[in-house]
Amino acid sequence: MGSPINSALDDFGIILRPDGKTGFFSTNREESLSNDDIYSFTTTQPLIVSYFIKGIVYDKNENTRLSGVPVTLVQNGEIISQIMTDQEGDYSFPVKPNTAYELKSDSTGGYIPSVETVTTLESEKNNIWEKDLFLTKDLDFELLVDIKEKESKEPIDGVKVVVVDNLNGNTIIDQVTNAQGQLLYSMTDKELNDRVSYQIRLSKDGYLGKIETYNGTLDQPGRLDISKFLDLSLDRIEVGADLGKLVDIKPIYFDLGKYNIRPDAAAELDKIVGIMLENPGIEIELGSHTDSRGSASSNARLSDKRAKASADYIVSRGIEKSRIIGKGYGESVLINRCSDGVKCSKEEHQLNRRTEFRVTKVN
Repeated sequence: MGSPINSALDDFGIILRPDGKTGFFSTNREESLSNDDIYSFTTTQPLIVSYFIKGIVYDKNENTRLSGVPVTLVQNGEIISQIMTDQEGDYSFPVKPNTAYELKSDSTGGYIPSVETVTTLESEKNNIWEKDLFLTKDLDFELLVDIKEKESKEPIDGVKVVVVDNLNGNTIIDQVTNAQGQLLYSMTDKELNDRVSYQIRLSKDGYLGKIETYNGTLDQPGRLDISKFLDLSLDRIEVGADLGKLVDIKPIYFDLGKYNIRPDAAAELDKIVGIMLENPGIEIELGSHTDSRGSASSNARLSDKRAKASADYIVSRGIEKSRIIGKGYGESVLINRCSDGVKCSKEEHQLNRRTEFRVTKVN
């Protein structure tokens, strides 16, 4: 209690009246008339100070008080006390000064649990720390990821799904799909009309992995099926498959008689780079084909230069050289009747002028 009640001598007994400010104590201090005397005392403030954390629990959106909400006081992970808010939504806990506490409001009545921290730093001005709690209604927001094979439309189990919240950079999902090709995530931290932005990364051996991005607003409670907004179907990868057809690569054009990579061609080749980065287990052959016009030897030389230039560009973008080879076929692999001496339209010849990205190995 400190001076003057507690001196350096033997102050060994005290009686405090109900008002908390008056009473008696016994002591043998030097000014006593005998060895032990009884002194009365009066203080200007209560001799024993009680400390409290108190507050009101509100509905965050409606700003109304919530009664009957369990509130728990926790210190260092240990539950100290738990009470229910009264009819006015009030709660109060006796506490110690200079101590860190957590206030946990449990899930009740369709609200999301919350946790707040309070540190009771002691000062001369207060012995009560006020902390109001604001609860958000649980609107059962769920994120549904539904994966199917593109060709068969059958569900794919065991697909690794990694979802990153673009608004804070946190990975919120790192799981695999179930036997129905689905995965559910409860978005307990979201509120009505919240904006959301997710990056969804899908991968499974034997399938072409992909990355998709969803941006939207949670304008109604319930389940968000993002497969209604994004193409989450996966293509099966097999040796011999043409990646260009699987990801809709546009025709790669070169200037007449040249093999340098134009900006429009680079944009298409970058798509292949992205696929190979996402699928490190595949190797491809980049094949360049021409139509039958011109000599076979010149077509073969030019197509080979174009194929190798395209492959070199892909390597320059970070793909290991051992994973891609460029090969020119000239006019040796036509896909229609337009061989030497056959009269064909420009459109028919165009079909033969193509670049293919054949899968040669799948690890």
